Amino acid sequence: CLMAVVYVSQDHAYTDYIINTSRGGVYIATRAPFVVGEKISLTFKPPNYQRPVKTTGQVVRTHSQGIGVKCMERNKDR
Repeated sequence: CLMAVVYVSQDHAYTDYIINTSRGGVYIATRAPFVVGEKISLTFKPPNYQRPVKTTGQVVRTHSQGIGVKCMERNKDR
């Protein structure tokens, strides 16, 4: 999986790539510093979707190469 994502946390906007998805979350390749528990808003457009997915999430793990985000809710447009 390689999907562009725009996400916002603490009034800062970032553009990076989702490199892995799971049933409840995503892994974003980033070198930006985040902490576990931090809330973020994400927007991305999966293949075969007509509109971008907008969701909120929480950072559940950090690594020097990226962050794991558990998605909390998303819009229902497809």
